[in-house]
Amino acid sequence: MKSQGESKGNSLRKRAEKILSQKPQDVRKVPVEDIKRLIHELDVHQIELDMQNEELRRQQVESDEAKDRYRSLYDFAPIGYFTFDPDGRIAEVNLTGARLLGLPRSRLMGRSFSMFVERDFLVLFRKHLQEVLASNVRQTCELKIKQQPEESSIYVSFDSIAAGKDEEIKCRSAIIDITDRKQAEDALQESEVRYRAFFDNSIDAVIITSPDGSIQEANAEACRIFGMTRDELVGAGRNGVTDPSDPRLAGAIEERARTGRFKGELDLRRSDGTIFPCEVSSSIFTDKKGLVKTSMIIRDITERKQMMKEREDLILELQKALGEVRTLRGILPICASCKKIRDDKGYWNQLESYIRDHSEAEFSHSLCPECIEKLYPGYRDKLKKG
Repeated sequence: MKSQGESKGNSLRKRAEKILSQKPQDVRKVPVEDIKRLIHELDVHQIELDMQNEELRRQQVESDEAKDRYRSLYDFAPIGYFTFDPDGRIAEVNLTGARLLGLPRSRLMGRSFSMFVERDFLVLFRKHLQEVLASNVRQTCELKIKQQPEESSIYVSFDSIAAGKDEEIKCRSAIIDITDRKQAEDALQESEVRYRAFFDNSIDAVIITSPDGSIQEANAEACRIFGMTRDELVGAGRNGVTDPSDPRLAGAIEERARTGRFKGELDLRRSDGTIFPCEVSSSIFTDKKGLVKTSMIIRDITERKQMMKEREDLILELQKALGEVRTLRGILPICASCKKIRDDKGYWNQLESYIRDHSEAEFSHSLCPECIEKLYPGYRDKLKKG
């Protein structure tokens, strides 16, 4: 197909030849104006050709620059780009993709990608390739692949689409290393398992509420101490388990709103209306979805309160008993002859006086048989005869 410049040049040539054929006898007789016009048209045509050549050279330069930019973007992109044939062999790969597999690009061309896929993920890769080639719909999947030469494993995400037609159809895939994300997900899942184990098996009651007081979760111990099922607790809400007459309740809610946490004692209410004392630890937190929630860890301290009351009552009784009992302690200096006792001030006191002053004992005086016989000889015999 002839270009516009070539067509116009041929037209001018034909016109010139026609003019010469009409006046072959003497070109010098051609009107000067016609010759000038012809030369002008030839000059304009030459300029047009030069401009077209310049434009073509500029477009070629831009095309080369665009190819260089594309090649740089393709090779040095942070994402691995692969092109697979229908059998899963590597037809194209950028430098990032080669680094993901741990081999030079020259050693990857024509090799089956399946050799880099962990055995447990081979079926998934083949299914992904078939689904991509069978439709024009973009397909995604996650695989675990082996890196060479150490064969360390990483998780990758495939984002693929079909390209070409019929026998030339291929699969183009963007591959991203998602190992860090998978490890974070595994850690989060493990954390959730530990949380669920703690939540379900805690010896304390645990309740999760929304800021408006709606109960969203409750463990088995919470259901037990309040005497409700989980659905009943959710339906009752926070106001269904608190004691509105407890003067500490308003202060607890205000402190938690101000500081984000509260720890102290409150009276709570069972399903049958009975009020019981509890130790409550409550805090505000944000869940993984960004929703603000409140946790309440509740411990029934009815038995503890009862034991404390019994202990206080016992202490009072003991204090009362001790107040009524006076005892003598320590070593008492006593005269070996007259049996007088020396007090703390150094005075000697009669035995009965000292005991009476330092204890609750009282004395009644009498004589023992030995003293009667000593002081009143024969008195006992007279009593027997009389």
